[in-house]
Amino acid sequence: MRRLGEGIEERSNFIMYHKGEIAGQRGVGFLVKLNLKSQIIGFEGISDRIAAIHINLQNPTKKWTVIQVYSPTEKASKKDIDNFYYKLSEVTEKYSANNIVVMGDFNAQVGAKLAGEEHIIGKYGSGKRSKNGEMLVEFLLEKNLTLLNSMFRKKPKNKWTWISPDGKTRNEIDYIITNKVRCFSDTGIIQNLNFNTNHRMVRSCLNENATKKTKTKSNSNELLTSN
Repeated sequence: MRRLGEGIEERSNFIMYHKGEIAGQRGVGFLVKLNLKSQIIGFEGISDRIAAIHINLQNPTKKWTVIQVYSPTEKASKKDIDNFYYKLSEVTEKYSANNIVVMGDFNAQVGAKLAGEEHIIGKYGSGKRSKNGEMLVEFLLEKNLTLLNSMFRKKPKNKWTWISPDGKTRNEIDYIITNKVRCFSDTGIIQNLNFNTNHRMVRSCLNENATKKTKTKSNSNELLTSN
């Protein structure tokens, strides 16, 4: 979010939480619709690359922990990348009893699933895997999390999430990940969003009645990556 410091701001339609340590660089945070204010348990800033919100959704007896990330690029040092995944693993493990979503800019290309990855990557993964993608897959395997981007059929033009400044390169590097796949009805790209960014936002729809035994079509909450 590139906002210096840590804070919570309440606006007319939403609540914003942000955490940043270097002015104009990195930073993570959340925008939450104001009507969900009473369901927010709290925000937690781990670093300027990892933050979490704890919130009651669907079933009030089961908390959701949503972890927002901004991973180092592949040009970063091995130490920085290892430290990022160490902290991410630590916070994910800490709240493993909750329903978990990990989302954001992973600067990683995961690509198509390989043998033994069927439970973490769906049949709609595509492309090649980068070095950071290998790190992300190791994290998914270790924490038994699933890449929602790969679970729903989308046209190739609706898969990429980042475009290079010259417009020649398009990659899928922003993801939404969870330990509760069956609670989600869809994950896809918001193509037309009026923000000054070279990323496209990823949206997952969370079924409000996913934990109930009913065939009634439910309304949905939405989880959005932000960059």
